[in-house]
Formats: sequence, structure tokens, C-alpha cells
Amino acid sequence: MSSQPSDDTLSTKTAKAQLRKLELEVECLIANQSKLPLELEELRTKQSFGNKLAPYASVIAALIAVAGFLWGVYQFHHQEVERENAANVQKLRENDIRERELTQHIDSQYRTELTQLLQFPTDEKLTIPFVTFLLTDLTNLIENDLPEKDKAQRSKQLGEMLYNMMMQTDFDFSKDRTVEFDVAAMRYCPSYRAFLASEPDSQANLMSNKYWAALDSVHTRDAKLIKSIGIEGTFFRVDIPLGKEKLFEHFQNLHAGYKAHVVILKKGPTQAGESSRPEQRDRALYRTFCWLYAATENEDISREVFGLSLEAIRTQWRTCAENPKRTESSLK
Repeated sequence: MSSQPSDDTLSTKTAKAQLRKLELEVECLIANQSKLPLELEELRTKQSFGNKLAPYASVIAALIAVAGFLWGVYQFHHQEVERENAANVQKLRENDIRERELTQHIDSQYRTELTQLLQFPTDEKLTIPFVTFLLTDLTNLIENDLPEKDKAQRSKQLGEMLYNMMMQTDFDFSKDRTVEFDVAAMRYCPSYRAFLASEPDSQANLMSNKYWAALDSVHTRDAKLIKSIGIEGTFFRVDIPLGKEKLFEHFQNLHAGYKAHVVILKKGPTQAGESSRPEQRDRALYRTFCWLYAATENEDISREVFGLSLEAIRTQWRTCAENPKRTESSLK
């Protein structure tokens, strides 16, 4: 037979349970009460920070806006720089292509005109006016169209090439057109003049091998005519025998060419950096004087070409030991 709990016992348990519940609620209230100061402090802190920032809100907003604007400007500038760099690279590439094409065109034209000049001795159709055009055009190509770094070398090459042409066997100075070619080269081609001025010994060799030989031939054909030539200012004073007109005309061309070479020898180099070689120039002038006087036996011609007095001409002629035709009897 089971026993039933008494009413007193149930009441006691219920009371304990309620007491326990009250205790827990009290503990919860105590705990919440302890948090309350912390929460209040946190709220006060947030409000205080917000209150501090409030006066600067517009400034902060403006700074943010300025920063955004500057960032936009930077991005725009960066993009523009990149576009400009790309455009410059493309421009340089196009310029390089154009420069190569122009250089190829200039080289082709340069070679063509040089080839035409080289044909002069054998092609009688090439006239002096056309030679003058070629020389002028070659000079313009070098001075105006070639890159700066190539000008000096190409100019020297042209001058040396023209000199070598003159020294060739088939460049016959007994022909007027050949002498006129040399005179045109000295007049219209600075590269040729510069080469001659920088190489006085080479120029003297040209004057000896080409001009002296041709002048001596003219003198041999009519010594009386050549000796009788007088010069007043820039004019010849001479009675030309019938049938000797061509011979005298040839002498005039040789005289003009020889005198032009003497002028270059006296002047010397005109380009910066070129050696003046004064000793070589003086020696070349001395030798060329001897050759001219020996080939003409004419004091007036030597005086006019070299700008010397009659006394200086006679004194210098007596010292021309190198000259194969030196003779005291020619001085009267």
C-alpha cells in the first residue's frame, strides 16, 4: 500500500521552488544593475565623440570631396600621360620609317648623280651646265637633306671622289670641257674646295700632272704667242695670229683653272677642325709657281696668278731647283 505525500510536504516544496525563483530573479536584477553603469558610460562616450565631431562634419565632408576630386584629376592625368606616351611612341616609329625612306631616296639620288659625273670623260653629251646642276644638287643633298651626323663624312667622300676623278688618265686636260669641269667643281662644290684646301700636296700633284702638262703642251705649240700675252687688270692683251684662236681659248681655260687652284692654296682650309698645314701649303705654292713660269715663260701671267711683284717673280724663279725647265736665259 503506497503512501501519499501530505499536504504539508507539497506546500513546502512549492514554497522552496518559489523562493528559488525569486532568488534567481534577484540575482538577475543585481547583474543587470551592475551592467547599467557600463552601458550608461558607453552611451555618454558615444555622445561625447559625436558631439566633438559635429562641428567638423562639413570640413570632413569637404576634405572627402576634395580628395575624391584630386583622385579623379590624378587618374585623368595618368590616362592622358599614357595616351601621350603611346602617341609619342607611334610618332617616333612613323618618323623613323619616314627617315629611313628619305635616307634611301637620298642615297639612291646621290649614287645616280655620282654615276652620271663619273661618265663625263667618255660621254660627250654631258655638258658643263648639266655638270654644274649635278654638283649643285649633290651639295644641296649633303647640306640640307642628310642627317647632321652624316654630313661631314659624306662631304669629305664627295670631295675626295672628285679629286680622284680629276687624276684619272681619261680626264684629259688637253680638252677644254675637262678643264671646265674642274673649274665648275671648284666653283659649285664646297666639298671639292674643302678637300683641296685640306690636302695641299694632293692639289699640287693635280696642278702638276694635269695643268702643267697641258700648259706646257700649249707653250710647245706656240711659245711666241704665250710669251707675248700681257695682262691689264683681268683682261688679256695679245695679238692672236690667224688660226690660233682655239689654242688661245684653251690657254684661257687653263689659266682660269690654275688661278682658281692657287686661290684655294693661298686661302687654306675654311672648316673648323681641319689642319691648315702651312708648311705644305707654302711648299705647294712654291712648286706651282715654278711650274707655271716654266710652262709659260711669261712674267705677266705669273704676276697676275700669284700676286707677286716683278722683282719677287725673278728672285723666286732663280730658286726653282725642282723645275725641270729652269733656265736663267728666260729672264730678260
